[in-house]
Amino acid sequence: ITLTAPANQATIVQGTTARLTAQATDTDGTVAKVEFFVGSQRIATVNQAPWQADWANPQAGTYQLTARATDN
Repeated sequence: ITLTAPANQATIVQGTTARLTAQATDTDGTVAKVEFFVGSQRIATVNQAPWQADWANPQAGTYQLTARATDN
């Protein structure tokens, strides 16, 4: 899995919605779900491609965004 958006070191305007996008593949099956995290807090679970979620109204600060794929 690769988190493709927002870009590394991106700036997101406070009060807007940020689109999180990932590319996920499974060489011997299918991807069952993709979870998106801000720090350790899961903000979305997506059960089918496209692997996208919206992060609404992020507050000012610095965050680590990650995505985790689960295969079938």
